[in-house]
Amino acid sequence: MSQFPPRFEDDHLDEETPFLPKDDAERKPTPLPRLQIAILLSIWLVDSVISHSISPYLNQLVKELPIVGDDERKVGYYTGIIVSAHFAAEAVTVLHWNRLSDHIGRKPVLLLSLAGSIVSVIVFGLSRSFWALVLSRALHGALKGYGGVVKSMVAELTDETNVARGFSMLPMTWSLGYVIGPFIGGMLSRPQDRWPRIFSHPFWAEYSHFLPCLVAAAHGCASLTVNVIYLNETVNCHPFTGLRPSEISSDVAGEEPAGISHALLLKGLEKPPPLRSILTRPVLISISSYAMLSLLSMAAVALIPHGSSRTDPTGLVDVDRVSVSMCALVYALFPFENLALRHFSSSLAERLLITLQLLSLCITETGYSTIYVYISSAVPNKRSLGGTNGLA
Repeated sequence: MSQFPPRFEDDHLDEETPFLPKDDAERKPTPLPRLQIAILLSIWLVDSVISHSISPYLNQLVKELPIVGDDERKVGYYTGIIVSAHFAAEAVTVLHWNRLSDHIGRKPVLLLSLAGSIVSVIVFGLSRSFWALVLSRALHGALKGYGGVVKSMVAELTDETNVARGFSMLPMTWSLGYVIGPFIGGMLSRPQDRWPRIFSHPFWAEYSHFLPCLVAAAHGCASLTVNVIYLNETVNCHPFTGLRPSEISSDVAGEEPAGISHALLLKGLEKPPPLRSILTRPVLISISSYAMLSLLSMAAVALIPHGSSRTDPTGLVDVDRVSVSMCALVYALFPFENLALRHFSSSLAERLLITLQLLSLCITETGYSTIYVYISSAVPNKRSLGGTNGLA
């Protein structure tokens, strides 16, 4: 684990002290711990695959429910409830998961949360009623505490010279899940229709969307195994120094390790600060920017599959600014897609509009890496990383 540049003993260290020092002096970039970063990215990929593997068949799954009947206008309403249940449950629990990781360590929370996601996606595949679907997605959201924990570990494994490179890999990995997840969901749903000789058992007709859930769960199990064996803990008894307990004298007032100040050692012995202490202006501004981008991009992601499935036409600062601006284009294209469905017999116009929309959405994803850096830079100190990312 990388160490942060030593500070002078008379430096004032409190809740307002940024986790990432703002140094004007240029430093040689520190090499990224590739193995540990790659292991964390595997968790990020699992989350993206599970989330996006559902989108290709969710509308069809809802159409098959008895609550819809013959009125397909209800599909968007019930789909919205299923999707929202996941994020509502996550919003209630994610802060607690991340605060817990500040106290007991990141790895136990990651492993428990990842196991919960695997169970929840299996439950989703076996659900045959509307409320069972809602509860299974809520279960996934309630147990999915690894989002903020992964960001905290990336921040702990990097310093100000390579933190941007580390965080830039998160949206890249998430976007890879955009490719893999829908492919799994679209290709493997209703296997009894695609490969009747192989999937001839009545089970596959009853649970026609279980196979993509099973594959996504298998991917999660592989990641869980790798994390159990190879992932290193980044929080210990002396978290702020980044040193193992064996590297620090039992008497803090005694001889100090090279490059680490006495004040920094004392800081490392403190418990995680209370939640109210991290609500500083830089943190709140960063989180507000995160919330705005998430709202715009995630709503667009939810609307695009629904709009595309309709058969009835009636039915860093610059990067951050560009990504948010592209959200405006994404939303502006929805009415034109509707017009194309209404007035053009050919679907070419709609396909072109959807292509432009998806390309714009890709650009909006670049804003996440800049916001992750903002949040890590604004964190008061390392002991509050989990709580801050959980709040975000």
